[in-house]
Amino acid sequence: MRLSSSSPFSIDVEWDPVLPEKCNGVNTGYQIYVSNGSHEIMQNVSSNNQSFTIRDLLPNTNYKIRVLSGTADGYPNLLDEQWPWLIHRTPKDNEIPQVNVHIQVSQLNLTCVDVKWNITDNQPTISYKIDIRNTDARTVEIQNIKMTNYIICGLDKNLLLPFMLGTQLEP
Repeated sequence: MRLSSSSPFSIDVEWDPVLPEKCNGVNTGYQIYVSNGSHEIMQNVSSNNQSFTIRDLLPNTNYKIRVLSGTADGYPNLLDEQWPWLIHRTPKDNEIPQVNVHIQVSQLNLTCVDVKWNITDNQPTISYKIDIRNTDARTVEIQNIKMTNYIICGLDKNLLLPFMLGTQLEP
């Protein structure tokens, strides 16, 4: 399980699917448990998902989180030792979450490049923009946020071009 915060008021939870041989059947859903020490909540999530954002949390607060996988027979009753909590602190109210981006530009031919990116956080992104800085500067906006690359052609073969990748976040 991986935990991060895209705002001071939320925690993004990601997990790997449970292998069928480990869950005694076909996975039918997940239960996400969240506790701040005095209050515990549980959220049911479809088996199609491997991520969930917990919202309406307090900034600068430690939360304990754990995820349980269920089958058609229900959810197992596990002891705390079998099912440990992970602890995550939400950012302070005035703290801006960091965006981790890795960009790779590969030349396909004299006038085309493949721009690939990997964003390793859960910022609530609604689109990406690739800025190409050259004599005819242009911006490509990508609405499909599941994309991780974009091929750009028609570039000047005599220029070394800087590329910038930006994200447009949800308001």
